[in-house]
Amino acid sequence: MSGSFGARMWLRKIKRYEGIRTIYTAENLGIPKYEQARAEISNLYLGAPIIEKFKDRVVKSIESSRKMLASKEDVFNFVHLASAEDSQVLHSLLKRYHSQKTKSPFRFGPIVMRYYYSNGQPVEALKAFCDPDLDGLFEDLSSLKLLMSLLYEHNMHSEIKDVFEVVKSKKSGNPVFVKTLSNIVLASCYKQNTPESYKLATEIGRQDKEHVTRRGVEIAAAVALKQRDPGLALELLTAIDFSNNLLTRNLKILAYSSMDRPEEALRIIKRDLFRDIPTNVVPEAMKAMKEAVYRIKDDNQKDFVVPELKNLEADLREKGFLVEKSLDTHLLEPISGVKKRQILEESSESGHSDEMNG
Repeated sequence: MSGSFGARMWLRKIKRYEGIRTIYTAENLGIPKYEQARAEISNLYLGAPIIEKFKDRVVKSIESSRKMLASKEDVFNFVHLASAEDSQVLHSLLKRYHSQKTKSPFRFGPIVMRYYYSNGQPVEALKAFCDPDLDGLFEDLSSLKLLMSLLYEHNMHSEIKDVFEVVKSKKSGNPVFVKTLSNIVLASCYKQNTPESYKLATEIGRQDKEHVTRRGVEIAAAVALKQRDPGLALELLTAIDFSNNLLTRNLKILAYSSMDRPEEALRIIKRDLFRDIPTNVVPEAMKAMKEAVYRIKDDNQKDFVVPELKNLEADLREKGFLVEKSLDTHLLEPISGVKKRQILEESSESGHSDEMNG
């Protein structure tokens, strides 16, 4: 495979993720770096015939009755050269390698999950995670985030909850795991919109900020609104320290409007405009506020509130604060930021050049 061909394959893969709706971007999940590494390693093997020869050797070593040892180099290269059709061979190779209990600081879990993610194989990824012969291989945060993101993209909501329960039982002493992964669980609850998912979202949303992110609380509040519980939505949102962001503002407007308290919804907008804060309002919030105002039965109250609403709407429009993107789009906007902890994890996962080539 030539260098230019490998690069084209890599870029084609990256374009695939642009249309996929998930909670974490491909960059956050480390997919572009994985695809680039695949292209580079493919180029080192100088074409398909040599790659197939390498794969055949791996298969023979697995099938051999002599139980030949699986080397770290073979596992690393195979997970970067394997196609979607090679997933069963990869699984067997991982079991062989893991059974050797080789001591190494290098973690294969994240790159294996990136293989499954790149090939759109949630069932195979879940099978590997649940295999007792691979116990401990996928217990790092990167692997779990990749697995649950993959399940989310394929609408495997009950499986997301099952994995989350395993994480909570194994990582109860590490709130970072629960906090990070709860974003995916809550987004799943939002998409499901069932009484059961509402109950779980409420449970997670009421956790302290060591166990749930601000985005997570906002999604939990949105689930409550979908389930016609604006009181709970407001309860959750009052726990957020920074309340001037777009999502918190609009969710509060929706909650007050559905409770027929439009004056309080209008007060939120007036307060932020007075503070000279960008006061973006989504279409759903504006519509709900108008409907709440026109539901007012007291004519004197309505005569006062209707002109105030019209003036505020005109002010928002003039300042460019009436946004076109829906609440859903903002609520489920993929998280792109990479935390310092993730950078350290990825350097450990990808710091293989000396190990693999020396």
